[in-house]
This record gives sequence, structure tokens and C-alpha cells, in this order.
Amino acid sequence: MAFSQLIGQERAKRMLSRLIASHRVGGTYLFFGPEGVGKRTTALLFAQALNCAGPDAAEGEPCGACPSCRKILHGNHPDIRYLFPLSRAGKGALDDLLHDARWGEHGPRFDRAASISIEGVRDLRHEIAHRPFVGRMRAVIVCRAERMTTEAANAFLKMLEEPPPATIYVLTTARPQALLATVRSRCQPIPFARLASESIEHALIDRFGIDQVVASASAGMANGSLGRALDLATGSLEEERQQALDLMQTAGTGLEEVPELVQKLARQSDRGEIQRMLELLLTIWRDVMVLKVRARAHLVNEDLGNELTAEGRDLSLDEIVQTIRAIDETLRAVEGNVNVGLALAYLVSRLSRGMGGAEVWARSPGPSAIM
Repeated sequence: MAFSQLIGQERAKRMLSRLIASHRVGGTYLFFGPEGVGKRTTALLFAQALNCAGPDAAEGEPCGACPSCRKILHGNHPDIRYLFPLSRAGKGALDDLLHDARWGEHGPRFDRAASISIEGVRDLRHEIAHRPFVGRMRAVIVCRAERMTTEAANAFLKMLEEPPPATIYVLTTARPQALLATVRSRCQPIPFARLASESIEHALIDRFGIDQVVASASAGMANGSLGRALDLATGSLEEERQQALDLMQTAGTGLEEVPELVQKLARQSDRGEIQRMLELLLTIWRDVMVLKVRARAHLVNEDLGNELTAEGRDLSLDEIVQTIRAIDETLRAVEGNVNVGLALAYLVSRLSRGMGGAEVWARSPGPSAIM
């Protein structure tokens, strides 16, 4: 695989290719952006390009065929190191993550309680104390860097201040604001954007053999994330969609059940799962709007068409638009570092059509104002 085959992310590709071509690579890079848009894959391509022996390596394009590229592809290059959030000890857990961290759109799956510990940072520091074994440049890829504990982040900061020779660090995260500020300040930011739905749809069909109808619907619900679209296409996000529907049902029957549902969601789901649930809720309410204006051809959740028609029957178009804005505001707040339980409680109060819900719409502040 080469940079040219990476879906979207033209800005990130240009920035990295220019760095390689100008021989100005060094230090620490922060790959930040939504989940499932190619940060981890790009980090591996970057590592390939830095060590490639192919004819276009000087221009920043890995060949994918030389011994170095193949070793990185198969996960057995001695100069490519990983730092993962771990919640269980043992070689088996690490081996599973290393397998998933190679090529593939899903990437590693982390437990909700997993974190990057100070022990992991100390082990890494010992492993990379000397020059690279065989490559020109060692690459350390830190997945979900925001999950470093405070102690781990401080130890990692010390490692950045005393860098080993011929070593770069690539931190990947969907929540850069959750990183220690002093760590962020030592990183060169490389932004990653959401992908176009059309690009996601084509990738699902061409790369994964997904049926065109399923691919189109999944791309529409994925909010610019190829990884999420693949989950949707294979049924892996059905639980999150059901949570979104439960949230709608609770809001529609009044506020008495809100505390119990909010506590259940906040307890059983991590921030990433809540974000996915809110993104699916956003697609559901956009479908309510689509049906309200009789544009059924653009429906994403086709299997919910009748239920969503009934949901919007007694609502004005303005109320539906306000609901969509409330979900979007809450999603943006959860993407930050706000309290998830408070954000969900705020949202349900905005969604509620009973117990004075219309008045709540008019007088409620935004979620960031109450966190």
C-alpha cells in the first residue's frame, strides 16, 4: 500500500511527503482526527516511507515491496514499536493488539478500562535506548495516546525531552485536547478529516466486497469514518443503534426514566461508544427530517422508515431541526472532555416532548455551558 492508495487525507499526505522529501523528519507527530479515518494506517505508511529502499522513497512514497516495507507490513520489523492501552497483562493480550494493529480498517480493539501505563512507557524507553537495529529510522506508534495515565504521560514527556537517536514518535488520537498540554506542545500536529461518503461507499464495495445497497446505507450513517462504516456494514454497531433508539423512546415518554438510562449508558459505555451512539442518533433524526419533507429516496435507516415517519408526524420541521442541532451540540461536547452523564442528561431533556419539552428547548443552555 502507498500514500496514493490512502482514502482521502490529501492534506496529511502532502505534509508527510514534503517532510520526507526535504529530509526534515524528526521529533514527534500528533495524528489527530475522528476515529476510523486512517490515522493508524498513515502512521504505518509513514514508517514504511522512512525506511523504504524503493525507487520513490526519496519522494516520500513507500514501494511496499522491499524487505523493509514487507517486514513493516507483516508486523515483524524490529524498529517499529507500538504503545497500546492495555487492561489485561500477558503476552497474549499484546500479541492480539499487534495483530490487529497491522493493515486493516478496524484496527486494534481496546477495552473500555484500558490505559497506557507508566510501566509500558518505561519498558518502551528501555527497548529504544540504542540506535535502530536495521532501519534508517525507528518509529514508535502510540495508539489512543489520550489514554495515557498522568504518570505515563509525564514519563513519556521525559522521553521526548531526551530522545534516542534516529527515532520518531507518532501519537494517534481522536481527542487531542485530552492529552497532557506539555506533550501536545512538543508535537507537530497532522490533522485528519472525515471522509466523503462517496469515497467510503466505493471502498466498502471495492475493497471489502460489500453489497452496494448495504455499502451506501453504511457510508451514509458513518459520519465520515471508514472504520465505522465497515462496522455498520457487518452489523457490529447494531447495539449502539439500539441504544440511540432507547434514548429516543425514553425522551418520548417523559423524563422520569432519564437518570436510570443515563447512568446505565455512562456506566456501560466508554466515550468512544457514546460518540458512535450519538452519531447514529444524528442519522436517525436526519431521517425523521427527510421523511418530514417527503424525500424518502435519501433515507439512510430504511428499515425504520415507518417508525420514523410516526416519530415526526406531530413535530414541526423547526422542532426536528432543533433536535438535530441539540444532538450535534452534545456530540461535539462529548468529543471534548465534558462529563458524559451530564451531556446525555442535557440531551434527553432537549429531546423530550413530554413534561414541558418544548419549553426546555427554548431555555436550555448548550451542553458545554452546564459541564
